[in-house]
Amino acid sequence: MDAFFALWREQLMGSDFRAGCPIVAVAVEADDEAPGPARSAAAVFGRWQQALATLFVRHGLSEERGRRLGAFVIAAAEGAVVMCRAERSTAPLDAAAAEIHELLAHALRQKESSCPRSTVRTTSSSSTSETERTASTPTGSPPSTPR
Repeated sequence: MDAFFALWREQLMGSDFRAGCPIVAVAVEADDEAPGPARSAAAVFGRWQQALATLFVRHGLSEERGRRLGAFVIAAAEGAVVMCRAERSTAPLDAAAAEIHELLAHALRQKESSCPRSTVRTTSSSSTSETERTASTPTGSPPSTPR
């Protein structure tokens, strides 16, 4: 998650705060007369949330907690990017990143302390799976910048 927020920070600063998420733009501009784009935006957000939930569950959180945290992380990141653009500052993104880091660290520590030692899984491999790469960068690539 730290790398995901660092990537957004670089994109915002490198674009003079013009970078943004095209999915948010589609969702915000959607209307009742053309519901297709809104449905497509919702589907993309859903895939991102599921990728994060899958990652969180793999690290020992419950499916329900994984889904909630996946939705929260996406909502916080997207909102923070919008705020950064408006404020022309990375402060909202930095705050969201710090709070999400602490929240996830706490959730994982809490999971470990409530599990018998023999059932706690740890990951020591230096290789990153496809799901972990997808979850750390929801689009699978750097955020887009507006034209």
